Amino acid sequence: MPTKQVMHECKNCQRHTMHLEQKPNHILHLLMSVFTIGLWVIVWLMVSIGGSAPQCTVCGKKRGAFGLS
Repeated sequence: MPTKQVMHECKNCQRHTMHLEQKPNHILHLLMSVFTIGLWVIVWLMVSIGGSAPQCTVCGKKRGAFGLS
């Protein structure tokens, strides 16, 4: 999955730090959905909604679901 770099406030470090966030490859999921006659859409939705929480590059702590904590 492609990685995106974003600045967030880390609750553990108590400052703004660089966070790494993985984003799903939507083109790949679209092709998989076409080849599986739509069955892959379930997986695509789970990956897109659940996603990976941004992770601090200094302490390694993740922000939590939807970047809330």
